[in-house]
Amino acid sequence: MRAKILWKLTAVCASLLTAASAHSENAVPQPVVVELFTSQGCSSCPPADAFLKSLKDSDDDLVLLSLHVDYWNRLGWKDEFSAKKYTDRQRYYALKADRATIYTPQMVIQGQEHAVGSDSTKVGKLIESARQELDAEAAEELAAVNRLQDRPGLRITVLRGNHADMIVSFLKYQDVTQPVDIGAGENRGRTIEYTNVVTGLEMSPLPRRSSIFDPELCLAGSQSGFSEKGVILIQDNRSGKILYSIADHDASLFARCG
Repeated sequence: MRAKILWKLTAVCASLLTAASAHSENAVPQPVVVELFTSQGCSSCPPADAFLKSLKDSDDDLVLLSLHVDYWNRLGWKDEFSAKKYTDRQRYYALKADRATIYTPQMVIQGQEHAVGSDSTKVGKLIESARQELDAEAAEELAAVNRLQDRPGLRITVLRGNHADMIVSFLKYQDVTQPVDIGAGENRGRTIEYTNVVTGLEMSPLPRRSSIFDPELCLAGSQSGFSEKGVILIQDNRSGKILYSIADHDASLFARCG
C-alpha cells in the first residue's frame, strides 16, 4: 500500500513539474512600463526628467516613455514635444484611478500605480513591485500582433481574457536623450535633457477578439539623427493596468517612415 501511495505521489509530482515546465516555456518575459508626464514649462519637472534618464542608463528591462502635456504652454513657453493627446492620456489614468486632478511631474507605473515623478524612492519600490508581479504571473502570450500582407494595417488577436474589457495603445518614441534650451517660462535660461520622448500615440478599444487596426504611426530611421522605437500596450480598460506589451524595435509592425 505504501509503495502504491509513493508511486502515486511521484506521478503527481512529475505531472506538476511537466505542467510547470510547459507553462515556463510558453511564458513571455514582460518589461515594466513607466510613463512620465512632464513639461518644459514646469519648474518641478527637471528632477523627474533626470530620473527618467538615470533609469534608462541603469535598467534595460524597462519601457520608459516621456509624454509632454500641453496645459503648461499657456504660461509663456510652448513645449515643442507637447500635445493634447498626451494630456488626454494622463486624464484617462486619473479617471481610472478615481483621481480628480492631474499634475506634473507624474509617473504611472504599469498603467496603474501613480507617484510624483521625482520621488525616486517610491517609484523604485513601485517598479520592483510591478516586476515581482509580472514574474509571478509569468504571463503566457496574451495577444498576437501581425502585419497584414495585402494592405497596410495590423491584426491584433486576443488569445485569452475578455477583449471587451481591453484597449490597445500604440506609441512611438525617440530612443535618445536630447538637450533643449528653454527660452521662456518657469525654466527660462535652462538646458534640460529629455529622454524617450513620445512622438505618436493612438488609443483604441478592441471591438472583436481579432481586430484590424491601421495606426498612422511610422518609425524614423537613424538617418533622422536618432532612432525611433514603437510599443503596443494591451490595457485593462477598467483600471488602466497594462496587461501585455509588444515592442517594435525594427519596424516590423509599425511602418518605416520615408
